[in-house]
Amino acid sequence: GIVIVKYEIELGGLTWTGASDNDWNNTANWDSAAVPQNNTPVILPTGLGTYPEITGGFSASQIEIQTGAELLIKSTGNLTVYCHITNNGTITVENNGALIQRGSADNNTGSGTYKIERDGKTSGTSFNAWSSPVSGLQVHDNGVFSDANPCDIFVFDASKQNWSHDFAPNYSTICDTTPVNFSPNFLISGADGILTTARGYFVPGAPGSTRTFEGNAIHNGDITKNLQSGINPGSSNVNWTQDDWNLIGNPYPSAISIEGFLNQNSSALITGAVYIWDDAGTGSFDTTDFIAQNLTGATSTGGGSNTITKGNIASAQGFFVQGTGTITFTNAMRDGENDEFRSGNNLGQNQNSRLWLSVTDSSRYSEVLVGLIPEATSGFDKLYDAPKYYGQQDLNIAAQLSSGEEMAIYAESPLGINETRIIPLVLQTAHANTVQFKINRSELIPDNHQVFLVDEFTNTETELTKGGEYTPQLDSAGKYHNRFYLKLKNNLTSSSEGLTDADKPKEAVGVGESQNPVSVKVWSRQTDIVVASEGVELKSASLIDASGRLITEQRAQSNRRILLNTSGLSSGIYFVRSVDENGRARVSKVALTR
Repeated sequence: GIVIVKYEIELGGLTWTGASDNDWNNTANWDSAAVPQNNTPVILPTGLGTYPEITGGFSASQIEIQTGAELLIKSTGNLTVYCHITNNGTITVENNGALIQRGSADNNTGSGTYKIERDGKTSGTSFNAWSSPVSGLQVHDNGVFSDANPCDIFVFDASKQNWSHDFAPNYSTICDTTPVNFSPNFLISGADGILTTARGYFVPGAPGSTRTFEGNAIHNGDITKNLQSGINPGSSNVNWTQDDWNLIGNPYPSAISIEGFLNQNSSALITGAVYIWDDAGTGSFDTTDFIAQNLTGATSTGGGSNTITKGNIASAQGFFVQGTGTITFTNAMRDGENDEFRSGNNLGQNQNSRLWLSVTDSSRYSEVLVGLIPEATSGFDKLYDAPKYYGQQDLNIAAQLSSGEEMAIYAESPLGINETRIIPLVLQTAHANTVQFKINRSELIPDNHQVFLVDEFTNTETELTKGGEYTPQLDSAGKYHNRFYLKLKNNLTSSSEGLTDADKPKEAVGVGESQNPVSVKVWSRQTDIVVASEGVELKSASLIDASGRLITEQRAQSNRRILLNTSGLSSGIYFVRSVDENGRARVSKVALTR
């Protein structure tokens, strides 16, 4: 159904005076001696000597920047505007700062200036993946990247699955010292030399590192983008696998939630993951790779900035997705944690068991993330498994599905009592040398679980759980299939073994008193699904279809019951994920019949 949100705007609002200093959070700087809240209209008037700077998180319902007025959002600050911005002055957002808006429509007005600053790599041998938060800017001439060699400014032509350029047809320029004319053969379809909304651009680093996206309009509201389908050409200069890759980017002057992006666009994505280039800056790319992130978590790389820890894609960040159809960016995805621009590990508070298996040689690093996720299966799960995208060919590790697909992120359901599970690994190396396997890090792996590295060639098993390492000699370069395996073992032999006294059921202390059982029951009715608990309070419940697409999520209105609306859904098998007050997640299968 349609949800109508009533939003009340405070009449009158607040006008900045700057009577004391430039601190937005100082009541002495506002005409009514109060700091703006999320329902407060704000005016920054013309003709003052001191204008506000924002450090920390603040909000307003709407804001008017009059001619000559200025607003500075510092690197530690973020401002959320719930309605529109009228900018006839100047708004500057420093690197890591964020300007956030809510609502689905772009009602911003004014002819003022926005300056969105973002730091990238400084080395000319490293590439940054950029995306413009400001509309209408030039790619090169008098543009953000005017200091870059034009021949090194790349876009990804999804229809051809290969690199190309975005300049006006027959654009003439100088690449280093060589005159160049960009004929249509070297350009993407529709190329015009203007930074396209939500497109990613690969650009070498530059001294000073700070890029300033300056213009009269920022991107805001719902933004749709068509993903193109294309077949991997499989040529010698293509070092990635699979089809339908698209290089897109965060279009906003704030971070966006990866989880929100993936849930919003699940139906258009073949793989429910994002891939972010993380450049070590060596120029050789042998220690450089893509960070992969989905709802299981994020991998890290041997060079560059290594990983994403807050589950967000920073402003001005370009990234790859695999899919076809139409995706949508929304203001609901936007977030103030904007300090992880990359050249991922937590999504909120991830309560699942996870480990990162790494392989290293003398100078290279690769890892695979293995997660034990209640929603996951042994097959490909769109939002929880992520295929391996080979950003380099020197050293790579992946987990292999039964279908043969190689995964950078591999998810299965948690181990049952006394269960042992084997996960095939694929190791690729360009060198015959010694490598080392180990668990680089892990989260919430139970004490009664063991992890082993199995080497079929040497007929050995090495426990990795408690700091163990395995160091085999590789006799040749190439891909190693059917040699290395990850073995997971749950040594729990009964449902109560390993529990502390506080966890075990209590004996009755009086007549008729007993320990209440904990259970969550799920059943379908004509127009909804009922999620009911006994012995524990519910916090939320989500309805997921067989493809992994999130259909709806509800917070608990009653502590013990949640209703999930199924109106308009077709018959079939669905999954309900419930989370209780202790953070424990349960997944139940339910059939809808129409």
